Amino acid sequence: MKKRIIAVMCIILSIGLLFGESDTNASTKSPLIYAGSENITGGKYTLGQKSKLRLNIKNKKQYKKITFKTENFKKIKIDKKGTVTAGTSNGTGNITVTGITKDGKKYNSHLKVTVTDTLGKYSNLTDLNTQNEVKKYLIDAGVSKKNVEEWLKDVNEYNKTIKNTSLVKKGYKKLGLNVPVYNDTKIAEYWSKKYNMFIGYNCRITAFDLLKDYVKIGKNVKTDTTELFMDSDALKNSPYQKYNKKDTKKFEALYSSVNTVYSTNTDKHISVFKKYRKKNDIKFANDKTKASLITVVFHSSFSKKENELFIGHAGVLVPLKNKKYIFIEKLSFQSPYQVIKFESKQQLNEYLMRMYDTEWGQDTAKPFIMENNDVLSCYHSVR
Repeated sequence: MKKRIIAVMCIILSIGLLFGESDTNASTKSPLIYAGSENITGGKYTLGQKSKLRLNIKNKKQYKKITFKTENFKKIKIDKKGTVTAGTSNGTGNITVTGITKDGKKYNSHLKVTVTDTLGKYSNLTDLNTQNEVKKYLIDAGVSKKNVEEWLKDVNEYNKTIKNTSLVKKGYKKLGLNVPVYNDTKIAEYWSKKYNMFIGYNCRITAFDLLKDYVKIGKNVKTDTTELFMDSDALKNSPYQKYNKKDTKKFEALYSSVNTVYSTNTDKHISVFKKYRKKNDIKFANDKTKASLITVVFHSSFSKKENELFIGHAGVLVPLKNKKYIFIEKLSFQSPYQVIKFESKQQLNEYLMRMYDTEWGQDTAKPFIMENNDVLSCYHSVR
């Protein structure tokens, strides 16, 4: 009887040890590869030529060593820190990330990186078919039909005023790695012939026109409109009144400059910006529209004691049914309206950072991209 009891206890103990070992192994996962806060483990990532991407291994503390390897050194390279550098020609490279645990066990993750010379395709909304297509995208995303139609009136008025100078004639055109080149001199000539005081609408006004109904602010919001003096001038001399007092207050709160710290650490500025939005109860009605406000936030440093964050560019991002996106923007007061079709948010990040991360050797942080009140999931520097 005693022998049977001992035998049963041994079996139970063995099972316990077996399951205990299984749990230990299960707790160790393959390296989790992230770009920004976006998990790209085992997926695909698109980079423009000569761009850089710093891989972030979220669970690297589990390992005593992390190594990076690439199978295609002509298209992409990767250093010991996990910085991927794109080549100068199109192609695809495979990256393997190997994590080695303290007891010598190896776990691998993979990532496919595509290098491209195009970031999608763009339109200037000169033809009715494209306008109707974009209008449908916006309304399907929950944007007010009234707001969409008023925005399209501004688009048509602008295109008519500049006589479609250097715009895409119909539909969409391939977007390279740089901003499309427009004949700014000729556009300015046509504009000044019709308008004397009115400088036109810019990116911030355009984005707000579409999403103003979905922005909410607190009662006692504090704003700094120093950087909005040209916006104010445009609205003051506009051919018609765009905003009532309530909307004007929302506009100023949304695009207010924010006092920040003297630092080149972008994460610190992101934290400051988020605190401002939270303190002033600035929110977006995500339950009413799938469209989101994209803003590029810049750090400006006047001295060690005088630093601010300001929104230098804004646009509207609309998800499509095929998991792609359109991005609606106006480049500046007298520059054209653009609608860009992106394959992913990765391409949006690439496009905006290539356009606006242009300072070298300055005592300022790199610009960062917000989607509503959160950092764009795949946000990273590309230079």
